[in-house]
Amino acid sequence: MAPPSTTESTSIETKKTDEADSKDPASQTKSDRPVPQTTDVQSRWKWWLPYLGGIVALAALLSSPLMKIYRRVTWKEEVVVISFRSVGPQAFWNAGDGDVFLSHIDIKSRFNSEMISINTIIKAKEFLSIPKKPEFDFDHARLISEVSEDDWQEFLSKPQFDRSYYYVFLFKDDPILQLYQNTLRSQFRSYPVSAQLIYYSAHAGKQSKEVPMVGIIMHLSMEANSGKK
Repeated sequence: MAPPSTTESTSIETKKTDEADSKDPASQTKSDRPVPQTTDVQSRWKWWLPYLGGIVALAALLSSPLMKIYRRVTWKEEVVVISFRSVGPQAFWNAGDGDVFLSHIDIKSRFNSEMISINTIIKAKEFLSIPKKPEFDFDHARLISEVSEDDWQEFLSKPQFDRSYYYVFLFKDDPILQLYQNTLRSQFRSYPVSAQLIYYSAHAGKQSKEVPMVGIIMHLSMEANSGKK
């Protein structure tokens, strides 16, 4: 048999060299190398990993002493009086960060003093509505107004000895008071009153808040009120 020609020898050597290069990772280009396959589980895990890290970091921050100090400094307690009538419906809003126990309202004037009990818990960011008192028919009572100054001074003492006359206290922003003032204008009669809302919280204990009020006098016949005071 004749020996292989020079061309055939060169072709064989070139083929061996190419096979060796294909097995050598260093000689492979980036596009020639096999791409590792990622499973769906691995892909989802890599996607959620940054969020899980953020959640863990947030939990650690919230439980840290620094956050407790921040909460203590920024903690807010505020009870808002929406409407108030001493013989009618009342409404409150807890605008603070924690539950509070509304105890009572202390009302004082030069004619009388009165403590109106509430005794109700309001949760944070919730409202409290107290219906009108059944022992006083507010809708059929008559407001004492459009009287002279001398007559008004006499009416100021009438509730002390005449059971058909009542001292009534209204929150300054109560809708019914606004109606009286806008309708009667200069003929509207009232007297000064001071009031304090007393409430308690687990965060700060006993607290008081001044509630601006106005005193008025209303007349309700014994027949209309079924003999109740």
